[in-house]
Amino acid sequence: MLPSLGFNEIIILGILALVVVGPKDLPLLFRKLGKWTAKLRGMAQEFRTGFDELARQAELDELKKEVDALRRTTSLQEIRSELSKPLPTLEDYAGIKSPPFRRRQRPP
Repeated sequence: MLPSLGFNEIIILGILALVVVGPKDLPLLFRKLGKWTAKLRGMAQEFRTGFDELARQAELDELKKEVDALRRTTSLQEIRSELSKPLPTLEDYAGIKSPPFRRRQRPP
């Protein structure tokens, strides 16, 4: 990351470039500098895009491995047998046996 330049630093660099390069060649220098900057930005963007694509591909490969592992370990028959088992009741979890439900007789 480039250090931040304040207004004073930019003015000093401009005056220095004007003295060293001269007023005639200064626009040409700025044009070349702009082209180099654009090329550098393009290369950085291309690098970022390539890196993101590699990360996405690695993620997809990992996901495929997980799906294949699940397919190998779990068959459809195992899933059906697990789903057909009766669900435990609250009393089973709490370890409490509740008395059977009896209807009360209404008083006359």
